[in-house]
Order: sequence, then C-alpha cells, then structure tokens
Amino acid sequence: MAHLLNTINDVGANRLGEFSSSVTAQMIIIGRGESDAYSNSGATSFASGQLLRVYDTNPINTITGASLTSSNNWISAITLPAGVYIVRAFFGAVFTASGELQINFNNQTSYGSIGASAQARDNGAGITSGRMRFTLPTSTIGLFSRGATNIDTVANQGNTPAQESYIVIEKT
Repeated sequence: MAHLLNTINDVGANRLGEFSSSVTAQMIIIGRGESDAYSNSGATSFASGQLLRVYDTNPINTITGASLTSSNNWISAITLPAGVYIVRAFFGAVFTASGELQINFNNQTSYGSIGASAQARDNGAGITSGRMRFTLPTSTIGLFSRGATNIDTVANQGNTPAQESYIVIEKT
C-alpha cells in the first residue's frame, strides 16, 4: 500500500519496515586520564588570565576544519571553524587548603567567554560549560584561569591536572 510509506528525514524503510541511518558526531575530546607532571606543560601560574593546558597523547578531533595547538602533548588552544558548539571543561588541581579555581573558555578573536566559578576541595577543580557561536571563518579558544585561591604552584601540581582535566567540544 503506497499510501502507508513511512520516511524519516527523506529516508524510507526497507521492505521489512526497518530504517537504517548513520550519524557521525563532530567533536573534540581532550584529556583521558593519562599521566604527566603539570610542570612539563609550559604553564607558569594559575593567576587570572593565565592559559591552562590539558594533557592528551592522542586527542580525538572529528570536527572538519578544527585543529589543536600543543607542546609536549599539552593542548593549549583549539581553532574551530565557523559554527555553533557546546563546550565543556573540567580542570583538576591540587590546593593547599580549601579554595576555589575559576575557569572559562575565551575566544580571543571577539573577547567572548563562558565560564563560572566552581567551589573546590583539597583536590578540587574548576568546571565550565556553555554554548559558543563563531561567525568568523576560524576562531581560536583556550581554557583560562579567572582566579584561584589556595591553589598550589604549577611545580607542586604533579600529575593531577593531566589525570583529571578534560575538554569536550561538540559541533551542533
């Protein structure tokens, strides 16, 4: 009966009424629990405005036109093509006492940013998530500190930032 044909996104069912499709998400995943001392990252402090780095020896990047900037497997910047993205990050850090680390993504091309303060524990962290829209052909973002209290020095962070930090970016 031709009048009962079903379609989903212009794809019809096979003769058994089954649909098949493939969806490939475009995303970047950085930071999967590997070990390396944060003192190897090139970072100098956690003061406000300082660029944070996330460690990954084999980051996943399936976003067409995107690229990662790294040194010694510490990713410091992400260049994205025009589009809308959902971005999430967690930065694990070692504190000297109960304190706070504030982080955000910053697009230095247009000075837009997203981020929030996150309360931390002895091995607490900053966390941020949000939606970013880029209209330029390419835009570069990084993960930045927006202030910290009672966070230990870069030299005393050990492997914690490498093992606990991550960035996930999904193109919508």
